[in-house]
Amino acid sequence: MPSVLVRGVSMSSGIEAIAIKNLQALLISKGLSAESLFSKYDIDGNGSLSYEEFSSALSSITGQTAPEAIVRAIVEALDSDGDGSLSLPEMISLIESDTTNDQYSAGSKIAISDHPNPLYNGIYSPQDEINGKPSFRNGEGAILYYYNAGSGGAPSWSLDDREQEGMNDWYRGGWTRVPSSGGLPTGTRRWVGVGKITILPSREPATPISDSSNEAVTEEVTEIEITLAKSRFFPEEAISFAFKAPELPPSAWIGIVPSDIPHGDEALNDMHDTSFRYLEGRTGGGFDLPNPGTGEWTLRLHDDDENGREIAYVPFSVSGIENSPSPDPVEEVNLDDVTSQFSEVLALIDPQSTSVEAVEAGRSKADAEVSSLISKLPFTLQSTAGRLWDARADAYQAAVIARIPPAETLAAGLAAAGIAAAAASSISTESETPPPPPSGFEDAPSSEESEFTPVTETPQSPTETPPEVSDKESLSGVVQSFLEARLMSDQRRVVETHRGKAYALSIKISSLEKTFGIGIPDEYRGGSTIIAEVSSVDDPSFSCGSEIRLPASADLSDFRVGYESTIDASVEGWNSIRKRIIMGV
Repeated sequence: MPSVLVRGVSMSSGIEAIAIKNLQALLISKGLSAESLFSKYDIDGNGSLSYEEFSSALSSITGQTAPEAIVRAIVEALDSDGDGSLSLPEMISLIESDTTNDQYSAGSKIAISDHPNPLYNGIYSPQDEINGKPSFRNGEGAILYYYNAGSGGAPSWSLDDREQEGMNDWYRGGWTRVPSSGGLPTGTRRWVGVGKITILPSREPATPISDSSNEAVTEEVTEIEITLAKSRFFPEEAISFAFKAPELPPSAWIGIVPSDIPHGDEALNDMHDTSFRYLEGRTGGGFDLPNPGTGEWTLRLHDDDENGREIAYVPFSVSGIENSPSPDPVEEVNLDDVTSQFSEVLALIDPQSTSVEAVEAGRSKADAEVSSLISKLPFTLQSTAGRLWDARADAYQAAVIARIPPAETLAAGLAAAGIAAAAASSISTESETPPPPPSGFEDAPSSEESEFTPVTETPQSPTETPPEVSDKESLSGVVQSFLEARLMSDQRRVVETHRGKAYALSIKISSLEKTFGIGIPDEYRGGSTIIAEVSSVDDPSFSCGSEIRLPASADLSDFRVGYESTIDASVEGWNSIRKRIIMGV
């Protein structure tokens, strides 16, 4: 009897197998994670879902009550340790198991699709191992490799376009955590920084239709390969594929046929195909066929169009929401376009500034200008651009401040300039030669000199009164203080006022990024940063964006996009470009 494999658990096919497959699809479509199921339905908080809790979860999610026999069959199929309940790893096996049944064979190629940057899409060929696992490279030079956390952070599968031997934690193309199986992250997964992308084996062998009466044909079909770009397409995508076959008659054809049509009969397939192409003598190549619409389909190869036979096929599906109409084209902006303007924007910070306040006022203007530039970038690049700007602007600002003369020097210079200006204005225009100074000028100033004595006082430049730092300890009060602090010195004052004070926060994670930058405390260097919407447990009516830094040693297994929980964190700073409070755990 055929079996269905769910992350290493083999179960007899039947109604429970169909139920598990449908449940997997439902949970994924709703964006539900194993963690979110546990946090909501693990009523007794013992770290596992009992039969009753799991049944209650199914009823809540589907709106229907499943028969007890089906629920128990699902629990027994997933309960790998036989304790009668479902642990978190067992639930992960349900949600993250590969429903497309795409298995990677060592030494074969893989295909990456759906990446927002075309550089990282395409066919990847296997390369030398990196950190004990296979690495892959596509024709554009992009690399998929395993990072073993040797330089800090957490192990991950990462995409990048730079040469390295695996010691650098580089991930320009995004990263995802290592599957519990320890293997490649095949299937459709969420990658930090880029969203969901799909990785599939690129050499998916066609299933031959055997004919025991003709051994020669049987030998030939074993040489057939049909490779789909991916196993699941969206409704408006063309069905792209490549094929390899022995020499066949010119009328041999390949077409799309519903998966429920019986295999083998070419005439029957001809009646039900939605589109097709003749091979016309080709023994290899690639075609695009029109999308047949939502459903389960097969791509079938036939040896002739007249009384021929189906000799191979591969399955695929079409699902998802049709693409919305394309917006009006906008000017494409890349990261280099933005960073190349940083030098020009830095000119807003006057290098001849004579006060810290003037420097910080220039920095505020520069931050606003850069924020406008960064907003034009794709969302996945905005965080990187913001960090690059912060690092460069912080270094430039510190250098300008370091060159500001001490206050006493400025005062003496201004006084001397005032005396010289006053003396020049008092010289009579009737005499070209100034009168000699009176006797004892050095010891006793003349009456004329006395008139200018007041200018020796250090002039006071008009400055804005810095905003008061809120003395409230609520999260809303702290954020409001940051929003009112226009100058860097005011922001530092807010940080110092609230540093070390712990806030109980409710968080909902929107992304997880690696922590890097200038001036990062040692305990956070090499760790990760949670980007989340947070609210105070004490005041849930207020919420704001936050960057929560985690120590390099932190266990990241619980933190995923969409994960909701509570956490204690203290104030570390303020991201003035993103208007997010920076917290530390």
